Amino acid sequence: ARLSAMGELAAAVAHQVNNPLTTIVLDTELMLLSEPADSSRHEALEAIVRAGKRAASVVRRLLTTARPSDADARLEPVDVVATVEDVVALVKGHIERDRVRLHETLPTEELPLVMAPVGQLDDVWLNLLLNAHDALHGCEGAEMGIEVNYKPNGDTVDVVVWDNGPGIPEAIVDEIFKPFFTTKPIGEGTGLGLHICRQVVERAGGRIEVKTAPHEGTRFLVQLPVKRGE
Repeated sequence: ARLSAMGELAAAVAHQVNNPLTTIVLDTELMLLSEPADSSRHEALEAIVRAGKRAASVVRRLLTTARPSDADARLEPVDVVATVEDVVALVKGHIERDRVRLHETLPTEELPLVMAPVGQLDDVWLNLLLNAHDALHGCEGAEMGIEVNYKPNGDTVDVVVWDNGPGIPEAIVDEIFKPFFTTKPIGEGTGLGLHICRQVVERAGGRIEVKTAPHEGTRFLVQLPVKRGE
């Protein structure tokens, strides 16, 4: 219930921010029409438009992320790389403010689509990235990353989220995907993130696994079967 309320709050805030952003961008574009291209104000107005559009794109991603998941949503063709790019754009600033280096390794060629509930893969990447960020709290030389890999004519698109943090203790590795299991303090974790990740991945016909060792970091591997035929 609390997660649902937070999603509704995020959506409400995004809508409230989006309305003035629309006014800022549209009115500035109108001002540009009557402003000579060589004037000092023209460059400033263009900067306002760029900043406004960038902020609006963040709001759109926030609205997508805040949208409640539908357990009965049908599977549709999804571009994995596009979902990763959207989520990274949403959290990159938050992660790097804490002096954590975020590496993003994406293929340049177009990949096959996968079948998944629309919008729900975003939840998987968001949970895994934020968990990796939390694991690096207070670590020197903190680094994390997300990679998308596909072998030509392969059966799966593979996504890896990794960090060079302290790793997950061996005693609890088998527990982390269970609902309501969390090592975070009260008020900071629900114990549902990884459980939801596994549910979404399995609904898409894929699998998720973790490799970790004390002081050697953690790697989550998500394998999603590619869409075949029409």
